[in-house]
Amino acid sequence: MSQFPDENHLASWTGVCPGNNESGGKKFSSATRNGNPHLMSNMVEGAWAATRKKNCHFKTKYYSVRARRGAKRAIVAVAHDLVRTVFFVLKSGQPYREPISENQRVKKAQRLCARLRNMGFDVMLKPKTNPLNEDLFS
Repeated sequence: MSQFPDENHLASWTGVCPGNNESGGKKFSSATRNGNPHLMSNMVEGAWAATRKKNCHFKTKYYSVRARRGAKRAIVAVAHDLVRTVFFVLKSGQPYREPISENQRVKKAQRLCARLRNMGFDVMLKPKTNPLNEDLFS
């Protein structure tokens, strides 16, 4: 990994960076760059696999982007995150640990409660005492 100054250079070399072709405030093509075709295809294939894993950061990212931009752009975004993650894992020598998404879980609960309130329901949130351990045994 010493060949690349940072994770963005590796992602660019791989070819999973989105294009940024803009002039005068008008956006043109945002196609990905030409990169290493073998590494790019492996990263995209790995991204597809990561989107099917339960409780995974990459799955959340995929569905978030897919809702706005479409499936193929979302998978390239996940492949970009995957390349950056691989860079950090190889550079640091530490095993991969899933990021804690407690904040996302709370925000999603608040968003769903707001939707229910708009529909005329009275909603009150009460968190479990230890939701992480209870999920493992149920």
